[in-house]
Amino acid sequence: MVKIDLHGLTHEKAIQKVEHNLILNQLCKYGSIEIITGKSPELQDKIIKEVLDIHKFSYYIPPHNTGMMYVSDDELL
Repeated sequence: MVKIDLHGLTHEKAIQKVEHNLILNQLCKYGSIEIITGKSPELQDKIIKEVLDIHKFSYYIPPHNTGMMYVSDDELL
């Protein structure tokens, strides 16, 4: 599983990094990606609206750790 840690990045840079890595992952088929956002619902909302929804990625935010997201291009996540 690929991990992306967004700590210390601006929201703009974080979104760019997520989009770049998700598209690369989609081409290379490494599997699901774990995105560490920290506890920023604002950043997570931006990632969902500006990247995941547009590119039709599935995502899951675990209730026990809302500072992370699991993302896949599969429908079954």
